[in-house]
Amino acid sequence: MARAKAMLAQGLLGNVFYGECSYFHGIGPWYGQWSWNIKKEIGGDALLTAGCHALDGLIYLMDSPVVEVAAMSNTSPKNPLKYEYDPNSVAILKFKNGAIGKVATSVECRQPYLFPILRQSDKGSVWNDQLWTTEWPGTLKDKWAKIPAAVPDSGDVNDHPYEGQLSYFVDCIKTGKRPHNDLGSCAHVHEVMFAIDEAIKTRKNVKVQ
Repeated sequence: MARAKAMLAQGLLGNVFYGECSYFHGIGPWYGQWSWNIKKEIGGDALLTAGCHALDGLIYLMDSPVVEVAAMSNTSPKNPLKYEYDPNSVAILKFKNGAIGKVATSVECRQPYLFPILRQSDKGSVWNDQLWTTEWPGTLKDKWAKIPAAVPDSGDVNDHPYEGQLSYFVDCIKTGKRPHNDLGSCAHVHEVMFAIDEAIKTRKNVKVQ
């Protein structure tokens, strides 16, 4: 995410019009948290228990607040993991800058962990750890450029960049710089999640206040 933002600052991608970020991580009896994660009172819903990370990442990558959402959710027919709420959801988002996006979540999927990102703009696109841009002479039209970045490949979080995040936050405190994940940004992510929950219940588009 951080490298993608740096490329945005360099003007390699241009104006964004579409983005995706998803969280696919089956949480079953093989994880210690499963026993409480499946409960409606504690887990809440697919976004609150896990997909919030994808939503937070997408808003950060799109660099714009969300103004409207539409969404749906479901549970697999036999619900083998015994979730008390729909463990799968998908939301369509409209951003203040005019872009649109999608966030999908599944905590009952049976597959390796995935946290895919996509940002499409009028000068190029970022797809996970790959980049294509019109701003690099000699770029092949059918070949992505590889971004040297560590891509999380496990929900166990051992390889997630917590040390870098903490160093960034401490640096913001020392220098007086406003962190991108300040209280206002975190509150907005929750506002969007609550709007998505309302959209799922009403089957109607919901404005984000």
